[in-house]
Amino acid sequence: YVMLNIDAPAGVVAELERQTQINEDIIRYMTVKVDELETGPSVMMRKQERSDRGDRGSRGDRGGRDGDRGPRREREDANAGE
Repeated sequence: YVMLNIDAPAGVVAELERQTQINEDIIRYMTVKVDELETGPSVMMRKQERSDRGDRGSRGDRGGRDGDRGPRREREDANAGE
């Protein structure tokens, strides 16, 4: 996926669309006209800021993300009685 924010005359946008249509490496495209661009960080940048919160505390008996999970529990075999 590629997103381009451009401010150009209609003729330039039409030529960009024409070039996109004839490019065999591009399967699909979409051109969207907006009246006003949002200022500030994009949704993806805001999401990244949320994920940079650091340590989220203890995970209890589940273990840490990178730590040892401990031994596996024995699984009951469903076909044992047959």
